[in-house]
Amino acid sequence: MIRFDANQRIEILRAVFEENRADRQFWRERAWKTVSAAVTAVVGLGGVSIFRDATIPFVVLIIGVWGAATAYLLVSYARYRDVRAVRLNLQEALGLFEEGIYLEDRSLIPAKHRRSEPRASGLVVFLALLLLVTTCAVAAVLLANRGVS
Repeated sequence: MIRFDANQRIEILRAVFEENRADRQFWRERAWKTVSAAVTAVVGLGGVSIFRDATIPFVVLIIGVWGAATAYLLVSYARYRDVRAVRLNLQEALGLFEEGIYLEDRSLIPAKHRRSEPRASGLVVFLALLLLVTTCAVAAVLLANRGVS
């Protein structure tokens, strides 16, 4: 086993902390871009299908886009949870939750932020948005093409 002195450990923690921060930011941006692309595709497919006589194929495509985006977001969220757990370990190793280490009378990060599981509210909002847009697009396609078939 390799032994590191205190300064080396701090430098390692800093490097890993920065890498973890960049990774978290990447996954958040990727989730937003996925939702944006899926919403654009669903609305576009819905709009095109209103002017075409192909209701069922477009409905299947719309639902397929929704399913793929949902699956991707769920996988990304699992990865984000793993990255967040690493960040929490780093914060604990750096003593960021301990009072008196960085600030005289309190911790640098409040203890209420020390939880192992992230809130799923962001994921729920993304998935709800996708479901709402998909439902509206499918309804628009079915209603617009009701008399065409």
